[in-house]
Amino acid sequence: MEFQERPGNASDDRVYLQQLLDAAGKAPGTHLVIPPGTYVLSSPIARSTMENAISGVYGENPEPVMFTPAFPYTVGLSLAGHRGTVVDARGVRLMVDGFMEVLELVDCRNVTVRGLTIDYLRKPYSKGRIESYLHTGRHSGRMTVRFGEAYPVTETTIMPRYCAYDERTRRFSQDLVVGERRWLGNQTFEMELTSMPDTDMTGQEFYVWHSFHFRPAILVEEAADICLEDVTIHAQPGMGIVGHRSENITMQRLRVCPSPGEHMSTNTDATHFTSCRGQLCFEACSFEGHGDDATNVHTFYHDIELLSGNRVRGRVTVPTHSLTLDWPDAGDTMELVDRKSLALRQTYRVLSVRPYPELGYYEATLDQALPEDAEQNMYLSDVSRCPEVLFRHCVCHNHWARSVLLKTRHACVDSCFFSGSFLQAVHVAPEASWHEGVSCQDIRIENNRFVDCGLTGHAEVGGIRVEVSAPSPEGTLQKGIIIRNNTFELPGVRYAVSIRNTADVILENNAFLHGTADIEIKDCVHVVSDLPALCGT
Repeated sequence: MEFQERPGNASDDRVYLQQLLDAAGKAPGTHLVIPPGTYVLSSPIARSTMENAISGVYGENPEPVMFTPAFPYTVGLSLAGHRGTVVDARGVRLMVDGFMEVLELVDCRNVTVRGLTIDYLRKPYSKGRIESYLHTGRHSGRMTVRFGEAYPVTETTIMPRYCAYDERTRRFSQDLVVGERRWLGNQTFEMELTSMPDTDMTGQEFYVWHSFHFRPAILVEEAADICLEDVTIHAQPGMGIVGHRSENITMQRLRVCPSPGEHMSTNTDATHFTSCRGQLCFEACSFEGHGDDATNVHTFYHDIELLSGNRVRGRVTVPTHSLTLDWPDAGDTMELVDRKSLALRQTYRVLSVRPYPELGYYEATLDQALPEDAEQNMYLSDVSRCPEVLFRHCVCHNHWARSVLLKTRHACVDSCFFSGSFLQAVHVAPEASWHEGVSCQDIRIENNRFVDCGLTGHAEVGGIRVEVSAPSPEGTLQKGIIIRNNTFELPGVRYAVSIRNTADVILENNAFLHGTADIEIKDCVHVVSDLPALCGT
């Protein structure tokens, strides 16, 4: 199915492309070839959202306004309901005008999107140059930044997060702390610095975020057997890809990376997958310049309200990244865990469930009643929604937070290159504060190279961190961690590897180069290692 000429009733690029997708959706199994070219996606809502966010109408941090279920937004293109569609978009570049969700794959089965590139006419960030840099105290001073004409700024432009890009180290720096800022006109601000590096930063690029969480570039929800092949995301005022309650997602040669001449890509996570099943595969993907993790894979810890008998009401008290309800299905297995330690208390099977999306909760009947203190002291988590994660032959460079954040039961991180992440490159950890679980099992981290991960002075661990991120972790919640045949070049952090509250650990045939720091093993059992010494065993 190919289209060479635009129909006369297609008033703009967005209408034209949606007409192509709608025609393909009417015939399951269609192979749609979109003519190569640059297409502009826009809407009045998208443009006003961008203008209001950047100019401060939604406050210095627009997330509490924009990242809510009731906030109006535009879906650029939709593949909702498609069955067996292949969208061949090689050579297709979507230039987005305004803030929107660019592509949704909702209630899809066996859908492939190939070759698509997503970028923004006005980036959801601004880039400038540091024109002057002056110390007025031991660690304080001021600088002037002039922003490029492609990033129009005014006196009211928001700057909720910022950083400099050091061309000498080829990575972001977190050491600037901006206090008061003064508008000088002509795209220029003078900024008071309450903390600043001694190294002269004159001439370095300076980036300012204009949003945190909002809609993703690509949403995959209630979908199965999805393949994103040779897809590129250059920018997004939120996450690159969000997957929720979906099954079997494959990303081959996905690129979430800056466009040419830039060093920022998405404003938050490159990808984020919640409550999925089956296999989640990253093959030969590239990640760079994003404002948070390259990927975060987890299910949720649900707050509990006890109803009669073995009936419960559950909800997630933090926003899901799709901003839609999370709930288990009949037949799922749920674990009851302690809120403070995340320790397992009991396992249940879901007999029946009824979601109430409009009320933000579900009601479920379990195979037995919960303890009386569950409502105050425990969470429920759906461990049937823990996909097998394969993260292979990927490259992650220069980005905030972690590269791979895992909270699942089977995963392999193999033959990847990690450099310049702000924190540890691979983090294996349930996180109680975010209500993101679960404790991990059967995790293999093999044949990878870690270089200069963990920002010096800010991160204790650079390579791999395995822990239970809870107020009072106890026991060995996590099990079966294999760290083998990796190379670590991490002289700027305290630990290359840190493992806590874990059982059945294998550390073997790893290389530690150029002054790379120690290994920490704490509160673990059944550790097998070929290292001559371990710290804190």
